[in-house]
Amino acid sequence: LLLAILTATGSFPFVDAGIYGRSGLFVRLLFVPIFFLLLFFARDLARVFGFYGPLVFLDKACISQVDDSAQRAAILKLGAFLAKSDQMIVIYSNVYLKKLWTVYEVASFLALHPVDRMKVVPVTQAIVFVFGPLIFYIFNIGNLVLVATSNLYLLGYAIGFPCGCGGMYVLRTWARDRILIQSRLSEFDVHECICFLEADRPVVYGNIATLMKASRAVHRHASEDEALGAFNALVQSILPNAFDRALGQRYFQLKHYLLFGLFANGAAALDYTCSEIARDEVPRKVLGTFLLNSFLAASVWPLTMMLMEVVTSRFLHLQGWRERLFMFFAFLFGIVTPFVLVLGCASALAEEVVDSNWALAAMLLIHAVFFTLTAVVGSGRRGCCMRAPQTVVGDRGSGLSLGGPEGSSSVEAEEVD
Repeated sequence: LLLAILTATGSFPFVDAGIYGRSGLFVRLLFVPIFFLLLFFARDLARVFGFYGPLVFLDKACISQVDDSAQRAAILKLGAFLAKSDQMIVIYSNVYLKKLWTVYEVASFLALHPVDRMKVVPVTQAIVFVFGPLIFYIFNIGNLVLVATSNLYLLGYAIGFPCGCGGMYVLRTWARDRILIQSRLSEFDVHECICFLEADRPVVYGNIATLMKASRAVHRHASEDEALGAFNALVQSILPNAFDRALGQRYFQLKHYLLFGLFANGAAALDYTCSEIARDEVPRKVLGTFLLNSFLAASVWPLTMMLMEVVTSRFLHLQGWRERLFMFFAFLFGIVTPFVLVLGCASALAEEVVDSNWALAAMLLIHAVFFTLTAVVGSGRRGCCMRAPQTVVGDRGSGLSLGGPEGSSSVEAEEVD
């Protein structure tokens, strides 16, 4: 905002943007670097002023890795750490559900807390969140250079074609991973899980047996094999639905889509609008420029990314050249073509705003409709408000309730501790 104000007051020089006329540059030039500075150092800066973030238990950092006795004591009390935690964030990769410790931790947490306290975040999401802004940064600067030198309006958008193909590949891989998660959990066998230190396996088995007995899923005097069998049944029946709900409907949340929209067009919107203010353009022309670019940033780009998710999750049975052909045509006609059509219509309408009241009313209406659609589609999370408990019946006929309202679990914290 400070950069936008300085641009509007004429404090920054302008550059020739071809068909756009003279335009500001510094918001686009500095927006992404400032974002990364805040992303990586905001917490450290806040600590200087006494503001601390949430307290986090990260096993590798919080459990001693050098003192064996302290490590063993912490491992034996892992259930107590899970009981005292308000939320669990699963950083998911393809090996997560193959590891004995991680599956035990998830099952234990869900035995003590409702499903909406667990959040699953794929590892690839962090990669996309870091490289996405960089790609849009290159896109914006490259687009400005190409438009200024070639005077072709849409030439700059050709930069986004290979980047869009890469994004679709990531989303399609994740769509397949979600199916694989369900398959792995429905066929789960605790004996097939890997353990980094095989010496820990008896400890984990003992913790699992304690959990099963404390939850009355098995008799208190049941053998370890009986307890492990009940644990297998628990994971197979409870975790597929729990993971699906924790993953949500979208790869990103609405706030992330809107942030990507800012990376794509938000900085450009401020540069173009504030430069027109500095040049004392007609107020209706300034309004038209702002409406067009904010429409792209707040609606068109976020909806395009959501549409990419929908397209990439279809026809997952295709393989080889058939899949590549499908992805090419889906991207070309399902993503690029609608984007270009909407962009062209909105640009033409924005040009008419200067002299036409109906064009202004139509632009405002389209802006409102598309933004509402973005908010509704982007905020949809499958089952996020559902808290109906599910039960695994043990040999005593009592159940282990998971995913129900807080306090509904039959596992007592003191017994887990």
